[in-house]
Amino acid sequence: MDPLVRKKMPPGWVDLAVGEAHVVRNALQQSFPTQLFALDDVTVGCDYQAPEGYRHLVEALERRHGGHVVITSGAKQGLLAVFYALKKLGCEHIAMRTPYWSQMPEAIRLGGLGLVLGNEPTYGCSYLIVSPNNPDGHITSPEEAQTLKAKCDQFKTFLIHDAAYHQPVYLGGPAPKLAGTTVYSVSKAYGLSGLRVGYIVTDDPRIRQLASDYVEASTVGVSLPAQLILHRLITHEEEYPSDFNVFTQLARSYLDDNKKLVATLNPEVIDASEMPEHGIFGWFKPGPKFAPEKAMVRIPPGSAFGDNSRIRINLALDPVYLKLAVQRLNAL
Repeated sequence: MDPLVRKKMPPGWVDLAVGEAHVVRNALQQSFPTQLFALDDVTVGCDYQAPEGYRHLVEALERRHGGHVVITSGAKQGLLAVFYALKKLGCEHIAMRTPYWSQMPEAIRLGGLGLVLGNEPTYGCSYLIVSPNNPDGHITSPEEAQTLKAKCDQFKTFLIHDAAYHQPVYLGGPAPKLAGTTVYSVSKAYGLSGLRVGYIVTDDPRIRQLASDYVEASTVGVSLPAQLILHRLITHEEEYPSDFNVFTQLARSYLDDNKKLVATLNPEVIDASEMPEHGIFGWFKPGPKFAPEKAMVRIPPGSAFGDNSRIRINLALDPVYLKLAVQRLNAL
């Protein structure tokens, strides 16, 4: 079983494995009006929804990004829909760098594609940018993305960007476009993982249609109440950009506080000296005293991400639980 799959923890354990952006959600709820999260009439969303998404939300996102948009049930479904589209368009393989998100190889397989581990596309192989990368926070620059696009164009393949963490809150600045097809995560952008909403932005109308077909076949659209909340958030950002700036700064400050807390870990347990600048994960080296099960703390091994020498820690956890985990680990 994937060590990151959410599961019921024994009483008293602290879970640092699953990537919930708690501090981002806390910042959002403190910066935006609470009525944006309310559902006045849930019966509004009780019918099957259009596979491409709620029209007003799609239009708002297309204005923001300048491409075709398809709403999905989370970013993972968005990736699966894109992989399905690539397969239908004749793609057989897709490459990505190591380390990688533990669930990505299986998602690629489920999409009907073969996985190639590498830093650039090869003949007949599309390329997946994950930037900021999960788990190590690696950033792909616009210049690097342009070089990757030129190689994909040469091989007549596709450049895709998993942009789950490609947001101002994690970048500390603007989020430039890196690829012709991009998958976004509301779970990470706002810390609202329970909404189960993501979306695809693509310049290619074929990918837009095939991705819509995938959503229709797999979930018959996406929950309308969830889409309505996202539409309210997007609209509020457009009308009150200062609130978005407050949210971004507050979320980054909470993340910085958590990083300072994790930096106090005993290096004999976990060496947290290589603190990432981007994303929500610490990609650290375990020390000789590393024994998280004795501390009743769940930490996934680096082997799940393609690197046995590291472990991954969620830096965006509620600070109450993160502090408890640090105290327990330092007591080993």
